Amino acid sequence: MKKIFAFVSLLFVFSSCQLVFKIVAGVHDCNKPSHVGDLKKYAIKLGMHYDNIVYPLDSNAFQRTHMRLTRGFPAMDVFNHEGYRIIVNDTAICSNPLSDFTKIICDGKFAGIDSSRRLDVELADYIRIPMISSTQAVPKSSYEFMKMDTSADYTVIIYFMYCVRRMNKEYTAPWEKNLLDQKNCKVNVLKVSLDKTVEIVNY
Repeated sequence: MKKIFAFVSLLFVFSSCQLVFKIVAGVHDCNKPSHVGDLKKYAIKLGMHYDNIVYPLDSNAFQRTHMRLTRGFPAMDVFNHEGYRIIVNDTAICSNPLSDFTKIICDGKFAGIDSSRRLDVELADYIRIPMISSTQAVPKSSYEFMKMDTSADYTVIIYFMYCVRRMNKEYTAPWEKNLLDQKNCKVNVLKVSLDKTVEIVNY
């Protein structure tokens, strides 16, 4: 399983949507820019929230985001209430343990803390924009810059792409549902879109 996801991740990162990747991940045209309005409709279709979708601020933030995806795709990062990244146990084996972790996040069981990565620093790379369909770039005055939710016990950043339909159905949507269904702690979920978006032109 690990080798399969590593192979798929390499195809995702280093190539356009090749035939193998399209078959394995149910990929549509990743090179075609999407509209945020279409992404909103798609999120609703999968039962996901759309008001927590954020985007890299610019090309530098976009590159930094890709560099954070050290374990491949799909992926998530988890931060505790102090803003330090949590190392989730066994995620190097397969992405399935992440699904298990999203169900028991409130138990506070994890492998360790990566103090080199802080939530407030990483949130500076992301913006929220109006979820409307448009052919025009969104003015910077409409950008909502992300701030750390200090009331949350955990903040989870999920990385996803609109074009990778099957992975979103099998991973992104269930992860978000599991996290937001937690009753014993407060989990703040943000989904970082790695799509080329018509409304944001500076990638």
